[in-house]
Amino acid sequence: EGPSPSTQPLRDQSMSASSAAGKTNTGPSSSGGNSPDVERRLQEMEARLSRFEGTLGRIESILLRVEERAAVADSILLPTQQQHGSSHLPSRRQSATNTNTPSNHP
Repeated sequence: EGPSPSTQPLRDQSMSASSAAGKTNTGPSSSGGNSPDVERRLQEMEARLSRFEGTLGRIESILLRVEERAAVADSILLPTQQQHGSSHLPSRRQSATNTNTPSNHP
């Protein structure tokens, strides 16, 4: 959500610059033949960028939810560990990294 408004004017500037360059290139030069291909590749890259920004936005929202749940879990787990005196138990983050390591490398 955040990155797209700041990058939108940048896209508009690049589109107007490329279209202006295409208009000035009216002569029968060889570079005029490459202009539609360059324009098509630019549009493809912009489409990929917008999809990438959408994916990053979804990842950010997922990470925020995970952080909220981790804070709730800490508020539940930490007082109970202190009450029972289970200081020998690994913390939640240590156990999470230990359990995730073998699953990443089957």
